Amino acid sequence: MLFNKKKNFCDINPFFYAISFRKEVIKRHIKDFFSKEKLAKTIGKEKLTNIVSSHSSNLIKKGKGIDPELQENKATNIKLACSKINGIIIEFQKFIETQLKKQQEI
Repeated sequence: MLFNKKKNFCDINPFFYAISFRKEVIKRHIKDFFSKEKLAKTIGKEKLTNIVSSHSSNLIKKGKGIDPELQENKATNIKLACSKINGIIIEFQKFIETQLKKQQEI
């Protein structure tokens, strides 16, 4: 039997997995397009006074079996991505409102 009830559509073969994956991406884009909730509304040029979160790690790993050229490419890609999202101000108004309501209920 071609379609077994116990298998998901995406588990039949890689072609069907690709179809399912693309379907989920399209669903997300449609949901985002019609959503009235926008998190990143503005891009600020000035430095903010408070740091909410920060993280630091070595981008380039060294060791046996690690290709240095791939590590350099990874670091370059991360730097390019960071330059695009640097300065985006994310507003957490809805999140804060729900947290305040929960605190008031307690």
